Amino acid sequence: LRSHTVETSDSEVQVSLLWEQVSAVPADYVLTVGLLDETDTLIAQQDAPPPGYPTSVWLDTQPYLTEHTLTIPDGASDDLRLRVGWYLRETFERLDADGAAVLDGMLVLPVE
Repeated sequence: LRSHTVETSDSEVQVSLLWEQVSAVPADYVLTVGLLDETDTLIAQQDAPPPGYPTSVWLDTQPYLTEHTLTIPDGASDDLRLRVGWYLRETFERLDADGAAVLDGMLVLPVE
C-alpha cells in the first residue's frame, strides 16, 4: 500500500487505496476492506478483486487505485479502524501484510 485516504460521514466511510506492486504476483487476489469497532469486531466489509486490473497483470511501474464505501451500522462507536488485506478466492489463503499495524495478517489503518 503506497497511500490511502479516508473520508467519513455519519453513515459511511469512503476509502481510497493506492497500491503498487513490489514483486510479481502470479495469481489473482481479492481485496478485503473491513471496518472494525473499538473491540476489533468486524462491523462492515467489502470484498472484490480490483476492478479492471487483476493482480496477476499488475506492472511494477504503475500504481493502482481502489475505492471503497462502507456503511457504518447504527449504534457504532466513533472509535473505528480499517482492516485491509488480500486473499485467494479459491483457498482463502491470505497474502500477509507487512507494517507496523497488522492484525491477523492484514493492515490496520485509522479512521479519522
